[in-house]
Amino acid sequence: MRVSVSIILAMTLSACGQADEPASAPETAAEPAAVTQASPEALDQAGLRDVCRAAIATVNELPVALIDLDGVETLDEGEAVNLSWRAPVDGGRAQAQCRVEGDVVVWRLTGLPDPEAQVWRTGPTDPIVRYVRETDRITIIQTLPDGTSSQTQVSVNVEEEAR
Repeated sequence: MRVSVSIILAMTLSACGQADEPASAPETAAEPAAVTQASPEALDQAGLRDVCRAAIATVNELPVALIDLDGVETLDEGEAVNLSWRAPVDGGRAQAQCRVEGDVVVWRLTGLPDPEAQVWRTGPTDPIVRYVRETDRITIIQTLPDGTSSQTQVSVNVEEEAR
């Protein structure tokens, strides 16, 4: 009797279109929020540099060892790390600024010919970049506007990676 009721209920929900909804979509979108609880409340300058270097390398699909630290600067929004790397297309230097707001990494390209293009990547079409810092590694989580996400783990001791 219970089996037939379950089958009828499943058929009814399927006819209404409710059974066709993907059950995993909300879990994918919520995944970064669950991971972010392990992140520290605040970073010191060394932590900020490590997180920004790992995030910019991940976003640009480069090894962390290729990302150079060019200094830390105080902006209206808080401290920002200035970074640069060899541009893969023309061999020049690409530049970016990075700051951290809670567990979210916010960044923008700098040194562009058009200053209007140097905007913080916080728009609705930009990925959300989060981090989790552990003792010996940083995990960068990128969530795209469609809800899909990817994770990349980076060694905290990036100086030794270069050797």
